[in-house]
Amino acid sequence: MCIGEGEASFISLLEALENGNDYLETKGFWFNDKEGNIIKNELFHLLTNEELGQLPFQDYGFDIRYVTHDDIKMMDKDVYLSRVGSSYSIFLSFGCPFKCAYCSNQKWLNHNQEYAKVRYPDVEYTINELKHVLETHDYIRHVTLMDDNLSVLSLETITKFARLWKEQIGLPMYIIGFHPATVTKEKVAALVDAGMKKVRMGIQ
Repeated sequence: MCIGEGEASFISLLEALENGNDYLETKGFWFNDKEGNIIKNELFHLLTNEELGQLPFQDYGFDIRYVTHDDIKMMDKDVYLSRVGSSYSIFLSFGCPFKCAYCSNQKWLNHNQEYAKVRYPDVEYTINELKHVLETHDYIRHVTLMDDNLSVLSLETITKFARLWKEQIGLPMYIIGFHPATVTKEKVAALVDAGMKKVRMGIQ
């Protein structure tokens, strides 16, 4: 079982398996060994802003396989539309300093207090990922931003993101992570001007 963020942990696991090393020591994983003992390794560190900006883009190209409940299929337009629809999901930022009772973020914070720190690559990284995706999937009609709390970002960052989105993406966006303590009129105005059509905000 992968515990915490898995981008770096999975690479370490695959490298250990490929090189014949002891994969049971891989950070970020818990294992059930042959004797039935549970091995609880320490967490892999949370990725920094710089490290997030060095990750490869999500791979939804047509050279990958898609696993269903009873089959493994090649990804193509029909499979994408039937399983995902005409939307694309993406993150601009990770983490949230709040611990609301209705939100899963409290579990992350119980597991690792460092998750309260909001981390994100340069906004150009997110814009470039979307441009890359749209080159392959020209039928994408809207984008969902899955951030824990996008409104916690500074007005400067949100304004820059909104400007680049409007100039280079131009698709409607749905944001699922707003927090009432961090929303301002200026932030909302910038995002609405860029194409925000819907937003979800938990109120406690």
